[in-house]
Amino acid sequence: MGVTTEMTFIFKRERHARWAAHIAKGILKVALAKQTPLDEELGLSRYVSLMAAHFFCEEELADYDPVAADPRCALAWMERRGTRLVVTRCADVQRSFPLREAALDDEPFPQICLAYATRYPQVPFAAYCRYEQTTSGFVELTRAAWDGDCLRLRRNAGELPFDERAWDTWDMLELRYCDGEYLACDELPSPLRRHYEELLDEARQAGLAGDVAGALYFLDAAEALPGCGELPQAALQRGLAAEHLRRHGVRRVRELWTSEVPQELRDELAASDPVTECPLGGGRFVLRAQDVGFRIVDTDDGSTAGEGCHYFSDEPTRVVHDFLVLSGGRYFLVDWKYNVQSPLEGMW
Repeated sequence: MGVTTEMTFIFKRERHARWAAHIAKGILKVALAKQTPLDEELGLSRYVSLMAAHFFCEEELADYDPVAADPRCALAWMERRGTRLVVTRCADVQRSFPLREAALDDEPFPQICLAYATRYPQVPFAAYCRYEQTTSGFVELTRAAWDGDCLRLRRNAGELPFDERAWDTWDMLELRYCDGEYLACDELPSPLRRHYEELLDEARQAGLAGDVAGALYFLDAAEALPGCGELPQAALQRGLAAEHLRRHGVRRVRELWTSEVPQELRDELAASDPVTECPLGGGRFVLRAQDVGFRIVDTDDGSTAGEGCHYFSDEPTRVVHDFLVLSGGRYFLVDWKYNVQSPLEGMW
């Protein structure tokens, strides 16, 4: 899978960008050194974060030149453009990362931000990291901003095309400096994200009460919120709430990250039997496993209603609840259409 990553750091003055270049160079050196014998020689792995390794091993790494060993490494693509510091190609060290405190220690982007805020707390800055899977069109945009008191990270992600400026629809994480270390405050969901989660709660309550039509109504409302259409939670919950309803069509088939699939559903998939052909949607559709994926065929006219592709033909295909598929080691969600009248229609 092709991946591109780019980092940008923005300052009010050029001298601050020059200072940032020194910090970024050090953090990138540590990240690249972890892939060489220097890791064991300097004991880089014993440090809890890239920032700590940079601060403690700065002198030892002064003569280390990653570009000489690999002219295409991330450090070769770092340049200062006035008040901006840009690393245009850094997929070799910067990956996708969860927006949680425990996931920040091994990623250069948040570590550069934290190191700069620690070394120069008086200097405000903004920074962006764009991670893109070029084959699937999935994009993860992370924005960081330091104001002298806290480092706030925002996350906006989705499959292209989507509104890359819809920062108010996604979660935030605040890190505040306290007693010599950064501590995470409670995660701060945006108002739209809070509304999304409240609608999911309404749907859960309706489902528990046996009101399937009500559950579908609230789940459709959640997906209709700006920036929330690509989130998988509503579609997963829709499949569970309407498990015993007849499916009238396939809205789409989409691939899920492992972390997006609840653990109990992963366990069910792992315990299920492999299939080569499996009836879906009350018998109207059939899933047919192939060497590098699967197809969902409409038995009425033989057309393909949806499909999923992967690269691992030796991994079997498994299905649970007729909407969640594990094929080639990858998870796929079948999002079904239902012809169910809203319970709220005509009530007002």
